[in-house]
Amino acid sequence: MGLEWRHMNPVFEVADIDRSLEFYRDVLGLTPHWRWQSSAAGLYTESLELYLARVDAALGNLIDVDHEAHGPRRARSTRI
Repeated sequence: MGLEWRHMNPVFEVADIDRSLEFYRDVLGLTPHWRWQSSAAGLYTESLELYLARVDAALGNLIDVDHEAHGPRRARSTRI
């Protein structure tokens, strides 16, 4: 049984959430759908969900914890 990717959410670190939201909405056509203060936001289109995290935001700690949670699964994988 092989590994199958069904969904992926890239996280881009940005300096300014407001300016980044404007760019991804106005230039690339993504739709904003959530925001956490001025530290993080999420946008989507039919086939993509994209997260923005302010560079100095505490969200980075949550991302690190998430990576640690998936460590045992990655250790069993032979190919990514």
